Amino acid sequence: MPAPDHALFTAAQLRDYLRTSVTDDQGAVAELVVWGWLQPHLKLTERPADLPPGIWPRALQLGAIAFTNPELLESYVLGTERSVYSRENYDRLLAEIDDLVSGGTGAAAPPRPRGRFPKPEGYPDPARTFGHFRHMRGQ
Repeated sequence: MPAPDHALFTAAQLRDYLRTSVTDDQGAVAELVVWGWLQPHLKLTERPADLPPGIWPRALQLGAIAFTNPELLESYVLGTERSVYSRENYDRLLAEIDDLVSGGTGAAAPPRPRGRFPKPEGYPDPARTFGHFRHMRGQ
């Protein structure tokens, strides 16, 4: 598979990042997948000669996701082999890229707690605390 004129990353860079065997064809496919993911976020129709600052490391991380889980599966089961994947890293990387493209620092918003957390009542509760201590002092 011929490499595009301006590749986001090479198979060798992906191989070094993942520390695993990545053929040139596998690296090229991962790069094409990442370009497909990035294109709408970068708002470009053609590949840039140089990526904006901060985009390249995120593109390489997306390349690792594209290499290990190109279909963005949540889980994979084949016989006794089971894998579970998280989409949070993919979503976080694209949010950081969106922020960089719009002139931000590339820091995505911190994750919010999940679930309902009612506001705690005042602590310590004076009605209970003072009564409890009086009882313990023998009063």
